[in-house]
Amino acid sequence: MPMRWTAPQWLILAGTAGCGASARGEMPVISQAEVSPADASIGMIEGCPARGPTPGGSWQSVGLPEDFSARANPSVVVAGDAIAVLGGFSERTVVLDNWLLDTRTSRWSRLASGGFTAQSRSLVVVWMPEVREIFVWSNIEHRGTRMALDGTSRELSSEGAPVTVVRHAVSVAGSVFAAASTTLGDHDEFALYDPRTDRWEPVLAPREQTSRGNYSLVATDRAAIVWGGIDAVSDPQRPRNDGWRFDLPTRTWSSVSQRNAPAPRSTHAAWWIGDSMLVWSGQDRAGVLQSGGRYFVGPDAWLAMDGRGAPDPGVTSGTYAFSTAWTGSDLLVWALTPDGRADAGRYVAREDRWAEIEPPPDARRRRESSTVWVDCGLYVVGGRDVMRWEFTREVLRWSP
Repeated sequence: MPMRWTAPQWLILAGTAGCGASARGEMPVISQAEVSPADASIGMIEGCPARGPTPGGSWQSVGLPEDFSARANPSVVVAGDAIAVLGGFSERTVVLDNWLLDTRTSRWSRLASGGFTAQSRSLVVVWMPEVREIFVWSNIEHRGTRMALDGTSRELSSEGAPVTVVRHAVSVAGSVFAAASTTLGDHDEFALYDPRTDRWEPVLAPREQTSRGNYSLVATDRAAIVWGGIDAVSDPQRPRNDGWRFDLPTRTWSSVSQRNAPAPRSTHAAWWIGDSMLVWSGQDRAGVLQSGGRYFVGPDAWLAMDGRGAPDPGVTSGTYAFSTAWTGSDLLVWALTPDGRADAGRYVAREDRWAEIEPPPDARRRRESSTVWVDCGLYVVGGRDVMRWEFTREVLRWSP
């Protein structure tokens, strides 16, 4: 449920257009005059029990089945009260075992293989809450499957599915919105999958939109927002700070305002946080960006984020590794430096400020890991050593 806040005075709603909490005027107070001092104590993560013995939280290892494979880049998704771990790669070989962790009982069970083979290196995974199944699309084999939590699976219909590479997919308004693109076309390809009918519906891209890579895709309660990335056609590698919003009930596109938007970027993190889209970090041609913003749908307006105290990536140019998770009230970020050190932080959205938290104890072994938040715990799955091809089997849980 979105938190109920009062809108900043400058953020005036324009009519009643929009969706979700932002359309109802439930905006957060992010006025610098009201932000607590940086050294003030910070409250608990909403909905979680009292703080443990250390202010930065604590890490513990999660027990694993004997045949759970070491892996990097696994696809990890929250499925109700459980975590699904699918695929990944290890020692230059694709990992084929898939697992489900019930976070309430700490019990693991096997998921179906989905029928994918050793060539299935690229999976796009989405939880479909309406049917309680996991949508899995393989870009290598160009087909998909639906995985049930009882370990069974069935193949997706392919008629009308995207013909190019699916970059992202999200669950929105009972459907899966898939965004696909290549470097060959003028526009990206979009499509909707309805899990109740097992049918695809192609979605025509907005006329002004150009094909791009490394963009973000988030879902509101009724719309999908595509934002940022790099231009793939007219000026390859040029970062963008424009975007579009697709409203499912009306099947219409509208542009995202660029006024006061964060600087152009790609490979950034983006989350829908109940009342707005939060964008953080990424990079441009000059290097790593330690900035972000929040986009409110109703007024089509941006609000800048305070970057002071955010985790330090340890680099000013080139790519770097960072992981993010949204708790329902806070953004958790930890950045892995090129030499294997880690810096972690917690962005408290209601106060627009950062607090330091404890990074993973074995961060050096966590390059290309996957991170999710569920049941008041941050789970970090897999990864590999920063400097060598040594893969991580251990799953860690951080508690506030």
